[in-house]
Amino acid sequence: MNTKNAYILIAASGFIFLASLLLSGSDAEWKTVKEEFIKDGKNNDAGKRIAVTARLAENITSAVEPEAAGLLISQMADELARNKNGKEEEQVNIKVIDACVLGLRKLSDVKAVNLIIKNVAGPAADWRWRFYLVKALGGINQAEVIKVLTGLVNEKETALQIAALDGLRELNAPDGLEPAGKLLVQSIAWEVKLAAVDYLRAIKSPGSIKYIAEAINDKNIESRVLAALLNLLEELNKEIPAGPGDAKNHGQTRSVIPGEYYGTKIESNRVVFVMDISRSMEWAAKEEAPAPEAPEPDKVVITGDDKKKAGTDAAPPVPEELKKKKKEVDSRPVKRRIDSVKKELINTLYNLDPKVQFSIIFYNSEVKIWKKELVPATNENKMDAIKAVDNQAPGGRTNIYDALEAAYKLTLGAPKPNEPKRVITGGKGSPVEPINGADTIFLLTDGNPNLGKISEPAEIVDAIRKINETRRIKINTIAVGILDPNNPDPMAKGDQANTYLMKTIAEITGGTFVDKTQ
Repeated sequence: MNTKNAYILIAASGFIFLASLLLSGSDAEWKTVKEEFIKDGKNNDAGKRIAVTARLAENITSAVEPEAAGLLISQMADELARNKNGKEEEQVNIKVIDACVLGLRKLSDVKAVNLIIKNVAGPAADWRWRFYLVKALGGINQAEVIKVLTGLVNEKETALQIAALDGLRELNAPDGLEPAGKLLVQSIAWEVKLAAVDYLRAIKSPGSIKYIAEAINDKNIESRVLAALLNLLEELNKEIPAGPGDAKNHGQTRSVIPGEYYGTKIESNRVVFVMDISRSMEWAAKEEAPAPEAPEPDKVVITGDDKKKAGTDAAPPVPEELKKKKKEVDSRPVKRRIDSVKKELINTLYNLDPKVQFSIIFYNSEVKIWKKELVPATNENKMDAIKAVDNQAPGGRTNIYDALEAAYKLTLGAPKPNEPKRVITGGKGSPVEPINGADTIFLLTDGNPNLGKISEPAEIVDAIRKINETRRIKINTIAVGILDPNNPDPMAKGDQANTYLMKTIAEITGGTFVDKTQ
């Protein structure tokens, strides 16, 4: 981070911060907490930084709000500037940043809140720093804050748009209706559009229907966004009484791409399948995986070009070689877990709509990527993918986080020279976030994580939660295998076991958890 710019902005806030440092201290408890913070707030021990920052945030009173704002804003800038041996964000701890945000959200004093606003307005500052300051504003229900958030909806920086929309949603502020609605039909990142949909769902305004109808009828709309809009339109049709000239029911003839995996609808044209091939996948399976239903005939498919009907001209004829391979896989008995998992994924790949862009990641101790870019589901690519799945052999341990990080990094093509990158650390990991990557991940495992950059379930959840603040990637999760309460590796139920981890990852990303444990 450019700390020079950050500190210039803080200094430009006037003498509020400096004067308060000199004059505060009448409250003994605040004085003690502040002294501890000044002593250990920059300590290389992350645990100490977290502790003193959290205590400072917890002990804010109305009398010290301007001072507290200055301290927390400065602490956030310092944390994001951390760097070790040239490795980006290696020492950044997101819990320190969380503590700063939570403290800033408690503020109500006009001078303190204006200090946040002034620093948000500094376009030269690191986008991450501004992003977290905007998140802090999302917890402060004041007219001036709502005005600032509404203006930020049209920011050039994607992350700030998302944070502003999330803030307006949390404050249930109707002021953002028009700018949020207009975003749905603009050529912007799909993550921003999904944030706009979440905002419109929260405010439940009849005025949003015209924007939804216009967006649904856009032939180039992203499939994930279309699915979200169709769901929202259905909700509004039930909750908002019809009035003269309403645009209700517009676009309801459209549907999302057909297909499913373990019973979960895909509803996306940018998908990564993440498959566990660890040693425990060699273990016995009790049940054979059911084949997914074939796409319904005459169902509208969103292709990105125009409306086409599945079963007619939506896909070229299936080659005999591919049919033969599929028939061979279907006829095999299921004796091991990997047999069942292979059969399910191969069935899904066989039925993928040709306009879906996809890839597959296999993981055990290592991470193996089938294609390093998302590719269209042509018959040629399907055949290659099915062979790759069929050739996997179980072995090694369970490296879930690194596999997910690899899925986040996959793109539709080589990054453009000026394409922005998004990096938000989630503990030890710092995955690069390309804006043209997948929007849906299917993560399958039969065991608890026991290897990788992050292997503790709670840390993995925290990492995914922070990354998805701007990415909005849906992670559908599938747990397979045999439950053993006395052996949490490979699978068991409980607060710290993998069924809990998989369920939580799905919950925090808006995905679906499928429990296929036995």
